Amino acid sequence: MLPNLRLERTVPEDPRLRLLIEELDAYLYDLDGDELHAKVQPHNHLEKGARVVLALLEDEPVGCGAFRSRPVGTAEIKRMFVRPGLRGHRVGAAILDELEDWARETGHNEAILETIPVLFSAVALYKSAGYHCIPSYPPYDKIPESVCYGKRL
Repeated sequence: MLPNLRLERTVPEDPRLRLLIEELDAYLYDLDGDELHAKVQPHNHLEKGARVVLALLEDEPVGCGAFRSRPVGTAEIKRMFVRPGLRGHRVGAAILDELEDWARETGHNEAILETIPVLFSAVALYKSAGYHCIPSYPPYDKIPESVCYGKRL
């Protein structure tokens, strides 16, 4: 991990998050295309109460991730993103670790997430962090291009 990287817990309304989410959405749109993007995008919002982790490099936001509470002690990991120039420096792993710690602190005992198989580095990150493939959960059970992962915290 980069020595001057700092992680900060925040909320979805944090204005520093907006630019990263715009970059993430553009990246996914380029990757997904119109049809898949239209299926998945409505489920990507972060409602009030979601918990957000920002990765900051000299106070500039360079990565993010979030989780929202699902029923029965489950945290759903959402909106994981690291700017392309910083990938490969374990920034995503640091964000994911912080999200998992925060989820445990707030009473969650399981984490789940959805991704698409062509996000090879994301899939590799989740597998290296101990996530395993699980049956797709709603609403992703209706999107055959999606794959879901889970992990006991």
